[in-house]
Amino acid sequence: TIKTFKFPPIFLERLWNKFHHFPIENFIGDVDIFITSDWIEPPTKKAKKVTILYDLVIYKYPEETHPRIVSVQKRKLQWAKKESDVFICISQSTKEDAIKILDIPANKLKVIHPGI
Repeated sequence: TIKTFKFPPIFLERLWNKFHHFPIENFIGDVDIFITSDWIEPPTKKAKKVTILYDLVIYKYPEETHPRIVSVQKRKLQWAKKESDVFICISQSTKEDAIKILDIPANKLKVIHPGI
């Protein structure tokens, strides 16, 4: 079953990244695992959470990124760091950055290269 909800991204960013209210299960029902990436980090009730990390450019080169994107991503990553059970890193470089920059334990980071 596919459920579709149409909310403005800014609404979800504030709801989940800034205030961190309303677990994802309130919208989609109970799930065992929830995979999140990129922009928004919803809380979960019971589901294990997996977060995909593409890069940490906002920390390495913040001057090259719009300030709004930097602040949104930093809020999101702080929640992910506290709540994610596993992180999928798209490269060994991203994994190494996550260890150095975010201080995420190596055993929570798995490298899975994206497919074509």
